[in-house]
Order: sequence, then C-alpha cells, then structure tokens
Amino acid sequence: MDTKEIKKRLGNRERRINSGKLYKIKDKEANIIPFKPNVHQQKLHDEQHNRNVILKARQLGFSTDIEIQALDYALFNSNVNVWVIAQTLDLAKDIFQSKIKLARDHLPQWLKHMYEVNTDRANELRFKRKGSKSVSQIKVGTSFRSGTINFLHISEFGKICSKKPDTAKEIVTGSLQAVPTNGIVFIESTAEWQTGKFYDMVHQAKKNEEMGKKLSKLDYKFHFFPRWKQDEYQIPEWQWDIDITSEFDNYFKELDEEHNIQLTDAQKRWYIQKENTIREDIYREFPSYREEAFKSAIEWAYYEKDLSLARKQGRISKVNHKSNYPVYVAWDIGWAGGWDDTALWFFQVIGKEYRFLEYWSGTNYSMEDICTEILDEKPYNIEKVFLPHDAKQTEQTIWKKRVDFIRQLGYKSYVLNRWTLADQINLVRSNFEDCYFDENNCEEWLTALWAYRRKYDEKNDVFRKKPLHNWASHGADAFRYAIRGIKVVEASKKNKNKKKVYTSDYSRFLY
Repeated sequence: MDTKEIKKRLGNRERRINSGKLYKIKDKEANIIPFKPNVHQQKLHDEQHNRNVILKARQLGFSTDIEIQALDYALFNSNVNVWVIAQTLDLAKDIFQSKIKLARDHLPQWLKHMYEVNTDRANELRFKRKGSKSVSQIKVGTSFRSGTINFLHISEFGKICSKKPDTAKEIVTGSLQAVPTNGIVFIESTAEWQTGKFYDMVHQAKKNEEMGKKLSKLDYKFHFFPRWKQDEYQIPEWQWDIDITSEFDNYFKELDEEHNIQLTDAQKRWYIQKENTIREDIYREFPSYREEAFKSAIEWAYYEKDLSLARKQGRISKVNHKSNYPVYVAWDIGWAGGWDDTALWFFQVIGKEYRFLEYWSGTNYSMEDICTEILDEKPYNIEKVFLPHDAKQTEQTIWKKRVDFIRQLGYKSYVLNRWTLADQINLVRSNFEDCYFDENNCEEWLTALWAYRRKYDEKNDVFRKKPLHNWASHGADAFRYAIRGIKVVEASKKNKNKKKVYTSDYSRFLY
C-alpha cells in the first residue's frame, strides 16, 4: 500500500476505528483482540451527535467503544484535551489502564513511532507527534473544571447523580461548561432513579426527539439501547426448563401491546431467569423501554420500594375528595415561622384508607400567609392541623408560640411530640400499604419522595443513617407528620367508642 493510500485511510475516522487494524481491546475472557464495533456500537457511530446522552442496558460495550473513540480523537487531532470522568478515582484509573492505555500500548509499531510521549501516569497521558509542538492530553478523574475539554466522556453518570449529587452538580456546572460548541460529549449510564441530572438530561433529550427538534451542537441527542436488542440475552431451547408464569405472561403482553416489543421464547426465558436473580433491579440493569429503566428501587432511598409497589397496585391514581369526611393537614413549618421551604399535606382518613388529596410547598410564606392564602382558599372542611414538636417554640417575629398563632388564625392544631427519625420512618413504612395518592395533585411530592434518601459519605464510601437534607426533605418531613396525625385520628376514634379510656399502644402518639 503506497503512502498516499495510507494517508487517505488514516484521514477517515470511521475507517480507522472500524478497520480492526489499529486498535485492540480485552474481551470478556481477557484475550487481547482487534476492536471492531458490535451492532450497538456501530449504531451509536452512525447516529452520534456533538452532545450525546446514552441510556443503556448493561454490558453492551459502550464504555470500551467511547474510550477507543477518545484515544483516536487524541491521536489524530493536535493540541486537544480528552477527559474521562467516572464515579471514583479508582474506577477512572481502571478505565484508563484497561481500555485507553491498553489500546495505546497495542497500536501498530509504525503508528506508535509517530508520537513522542511527554507524560505517562496512572491517570494521565500526554503525547505529541514527532516534530510538532502541539501536545494532546488524555486524563481521567472524578470531575474537571479548569481548561478547555475537547472530548468528554462521563461514565455511569446516573450512579454519580444518585450517590454524589454535589459531584454531579460540579460536573454539570464545571466540566460540561468547559466543552466548546464543537466539542464532543458522551454521557452514558444505566438508570438509577426518577430524579437527578442524568434523569433530567434523558427526559429533555427524549423530549427533543419526540418533538422532532432540529438539534444544535449544544443540544443533547438521546440514544437508548434496551436489553432485548442484544443477541446474547436469550436462552437456547435445550435449556428451556423455565416456566412462563401468568405474571410474566402479562408483562410480556404489556410489552407487545403497549410498547410494540415482541420477544422470542428464548428472550422471555432469559428475562425470567435474570429477574429471579436480581429481582426489581432488572429494570435498571436490563430495561426494555425508557420509562422502565427508572422504575428500580435503590437501597439507599427510603421509600422508593414502597412507591413502586403503590404504583403497581394502583394506589397512585385519581383520589376523590369526599366532602362528608373531614380533611386534615400536616404542616412542616419552615425556619423563622415559615420564611423558608414549607410543606403541607391535605389528607382524609376513610376506613382503613389514608387518602392524600393534595400536596403544597412554597418558599418565603409566613405562617399568616399560609393560613390566609393557602388553607383558607382550599375547598376543604379542615378539621385539624398537625404540627411538629418545634411548633411549641416562640416565634421571634410574632412573639408568640407558633401553635398559638395558628390557632388564633382559626385552625385547630395538634402538636406532635418528639420522635426519633428512625421511629418515624419505620412508622411510615409500616403504614404505606394503606396510603392512596392523587397522582396529579401530589405529583411534586411523589417526585420528591423518590429523591428522599440517605446521605452519602464519599470519604468512606458508605451511606449514613441520616437523610440528605435537600429539596425533598420538607415534603418527606410533612408526610411523616401526616402518618403520625392519622394515628392520632385513629386513636381518638377508638377511644370515643369506649366507655373507659385504657392505656394502649396509641398513647405515645398523644400530646
């Protein structure tokens, strides 16, 4: 092959990457083999944009493919910065060693000899073409802020968002903003939960796709790679000793009728076997459609499993207000008597059903504003307002106890005594199966409750027992007060039906 033909081939990015001649990778059996894109990787090549957000099933090879693209970008562009972000520095270094440096070390000798290496560290590689002064850099880490990033890969961003929201914010406000308009961004992850930066990006990119929006270089393009398009995710016929139960049969019919996904018997049995192993994590790790990917509960979220079950059982739908029953309010009082985030729950107790009609939250409302502008305007017969223990404190702005001030404004109020957070959360969990939520009027809170979770300790890589105090906290606090208020209502009804009041387990709920 003459020099002209070699230059021609090297000048074509797709030809370089697809040839199987330049780049090598390690396969699942730890063999070093030529890299040739699989069907999913090739689809990404054909459809990729300047900004890409990828929602995927596990083990489809996107991390490997993107690192090959990253190395290729650095080799064949002068004076560029290629950065890779992962959940932890150890994971970032592993990606660097097992994918980028492995591919670099196995380049053809004639190509390696074209470059001089300036820096070769555990998380950084700097090199330049011989005779050139322009140095290109590949670096891995957990976040970057300074400098220009020409090619950025964020690996498993969903997990970063769920475990480390502060780091996720730093990535969005720092690293992503360092990419120029003509730069390349790949954000890929399995799903984690229904809030967070990754969820927002997926939602917006999918919305752009559905609207048929013509994407600018700054718009994110949505790519979804479900598990049922992966050929290896099926069981051969000779291993078909797995029965398709009615529950799974209904699920597969739903995929067909509502999502136009037809599975073979081999795929169905693979799914059943995998679901029996990882249970509800199947949605996150091997989703069939976009919305399903975010259905999984995560162990460090307090109520996500309860919410998933409630939705599955139809307890999150339309809840009608019954005017012949009283309405109760649970109120999480913001700092300084309301001049902060404040949350209200409106609910009814009808038999064994706890019906949550509406959720309201606001910022910079005084207690008087909330009573006169919110409670007074609701079309409810409000029987009582349940307040946290600190409602007994004197509010300095009005020089009265908060509970007395609310009573003065016309609302019967009940101050709950102090409980430990753990006891309150356990009470909520033990009563969640009796809760019904109006999907429209409670939407904001339902989203917040998905996000209410334990605080992550990055230093020790563990989740603390205490919750993360964020935008979701106030709604969760008010919900705990609502459940405790329900127990007060039930205890009151029980005692009214007795000639003599006996001490019972409900006594600790009382003021």
